[in-house]
Amino acid sequence: MNKKRVLFVSEASYLSTGYATYSREVLKRLHASGKYELAEFSIYGHHEDERRKDVPWKTYPNMPAPGEKDLLDKYRQSPVYQFGAWRFERMCLDFKPTHICDIRDTWMSSFINASPYRDYFRFIWMPTVDSPPQNLEWVSQFGDCDALLTYSDWANDLLKEQGGEYMKLHGSAPPSAQPEFQILNKKYCRESLGMSPDSKIVGTVMRNQRRKLFPDIMDAFKAYLDKTGDDNTYLYLHTSFPDAGWDLAQLTIEKGLGSRVLMTYHCEKCDNTFASFFSNCVRPCIGCGEFSAKTSSVNNGVTASKLAEIYNCMDLYLQICTAEGYGIPVIEAAACGVPVLATDHSAMISEVPKFDGDLMPVRSTYKELETGCLRAVPDVEFITQYMIDFFKKPEAIRRNIGFKSRKAFESLGGWDTTAQKWMDVIDGLDPVPHNLSWGSPCKASAPIPPENIPENPNNKNFLDWMFTHYLKSPEKIGTHAFNCLLRDFNNGMFKPNPGGHYYSESSVFGRTEYQPMSKDTILKIVHGKLMEKNFWEDARVGKIKLDKENWL
Repeated sequence: MNKKRVLFVSEASYLSTGYATYSREVLKRLHASGKYELAEFSIYGHHEDERRKDVPWKTYPNMPAPGEKDLLDKYRQSPVYQFGAWRFERMCLDFKPTHICDIRDTWMSSFINASPYRDYFRFIWMPTVDSPPQNLEWVSQFGDCDALLTYSDWANDLLKEQGGEYMKLHGSAPPSAQPEFQILNKKYCRESLGMSPDSKIVGTVMRNQRRKLFPDIMDAFKAYLDKTGDDNTYLYLHTSFPDAGWDLAQLTIEKGLGSRVLMTYHCEKCDNTFASFFSNCVRPCIGCGEFSAKTSSVNNGVTASKLAEIYNCMDLYLQICTAEGYGIPVIEAAACGVPVLATDHSAMISEVPKFDGDLMPVRSTYKELETGCLRAVPDVEFITQYMIDFFKKPEAIRRNIGFKSRKAFESLGGWDTTAQKWMDVIDGLDPVPHNLSWGSPCKASAPIPPENIPENPNNKNFLDWMFTHYLKSPEKIGTHAFNCLLRDFNNGMFKPNPGGHYYSESSVFGRTEYQPMSKDTILKIVHGKLMEKNFWEDARVGKIKLDKENWL
């Protein structure tokens, strides 16, 4: 019996990101099972990266190599190319997957549902559901996949509420922590990173993004210092700077925390990792003395063992943000026996209590323009008082809280349980028969509009005709996409969307300008879709010969 050909779409599994960690740990276990032919579509990986050599399954890098100027220019032409849209069909043609698994944000993955090859593979999707409500455009797409997983129990319940009867929900497959994340000697870890062994540390491990609320953490910490006069407690930020989020240098100065904020620095010359008072994005290395120590980042990350030491330096871990799809650092902190305080919103509602963490009540929520989702506003005063009460406890009691979190973490099953969930779903989905998918006859169609276009139909009748006779997809009449098209047709305007759809319900890709919508506009859009499908069909059956590219 032929093995199922499983393709995982995620950030390159050798990177230091949450998506990369999740895909790496699941793929390791799928590979060890021997049941599948495996491949990885490595978003943010390129073919010259030496780390690819250590990956035991096939990898397809999405990024051009640094010196490939023409390809880099093409790569930058659309915001969805960075998510894989520009190489997806070419990669599928090379690997011919029977099952595709994707674990990313909805707008990163929607092009897969719109692919000309969509009918040839089973699509298993675990989108990052991180706030209520989910946009109707996304909910509609969730209903189109063959199986839907979630990161958290909370997300699974939300999707059930918003339309679970239309979705093939299979429950949650939450992440875990790697074996390196253990309880270590706290004083040793602090000395190893260059900190005072007798200090107290409040810390966080988050990428520097807008939804990660570093300003609020700093406000709460500053208020704690002002109220207690504590001169031996420090705020540790394991994050990147500069990045897509906050100006940490300015925030540190504004809040008067220059001598109280520690950050991780990693030397590119000697590979030394150490903690230091924040001194911007680069500083001299305390090991080799070279001016080459930079704040930790996706491409300048630390090993899991070193990150475990960083967690073990902390007395209290904070995950304060507007929303989370899960927040892998909270479970890594719990695995290291560090008490956790997280925002009582989104995935953290169901997941943090599983390892005896505490939840910070939100002061309010606000509706975000870009997504239409409700985001949390933290209660800074609560965080401050929580820290005051926490550090009033004797050290033995604080440690015991962490030991309970570790014990609860051990009861959750770990990455083996997560990977088994994926295997159960993959094994339960039979492939599309080969003679109906990758081995089927060419399914190209004439892209020229039929001659029998009804004369002067109303807008609804015209769309009914188009879906039935031109697109040959009458089953899509009345769907969300159909209704959006009719709405825009009636209105005479639409917003183009680079994510694979003609319409855009939100502003994720920026403030797209409205364009005129007419019968000719619709026919042009459909013609382009059919031309694209015909090209890839002709390439599939060998009518078009494609060059072998160096990333394949």
